Amino acid sequence: MLSYVLMINIYLKYIELYFVVRLILFVNKIKICFFFLKACSSFFRALFTNGMNETTDRIVDIHDINGEIMNLIINYAYTCEIKFNENNIYEILQAANQLQVLELVSLCENYLYEKLNPENVLGIREFASFFCKLS
Repeated sequence: MLSYVLMINIYLKYIELYFVVRLILFVNKIKICFFFLKACSSFFRALFTNGMNETTDRIVDIHDINGEIMNLIINYAYTCEIKFNENNIYEILQAANQLQVLELVSLCENYLYEKLNPENVLGIREFASFFCKLS
C-alpha cells in the first residue's frame, strides 16, 4: 500500500504536469495553476484554449508587467483580495486592463474614485487620458 506522503507527491507531480503554467516576467519565474488565471482573466482564457504555443508549452512570457505587480494580481486570483496604495494603483490598473482581469479593473477604478480630491484630480485626469490612449 502506498503511503500518504507518496500519494500526495504523485498527486502534486500530476497537478504540476497538467495544471501549472510558468509566467516569465523579466527575470522572475512564477508557477501558478492555470485554472485560476483562466477563471479571472479572459486574456489567459483565450491564450490557453486557442491552440497557441502556450496551450501546450504552459510557458508565458510577459515582459511589460512588473513582477511585484504580477504577484499582487496572482494573489488576487487566489484570494479575491488586494491592497492598493498610491504607489501601486496605476500599475495594477494598467496590468489588470492588459490581462483583462475585469473585476480588478473595476476595483481599481472604484479606489481611484474614492481617493479623488481637489489635490489629485489633475494627476488622475492626466493618467486617465494617457490610459485611454493606451487602451
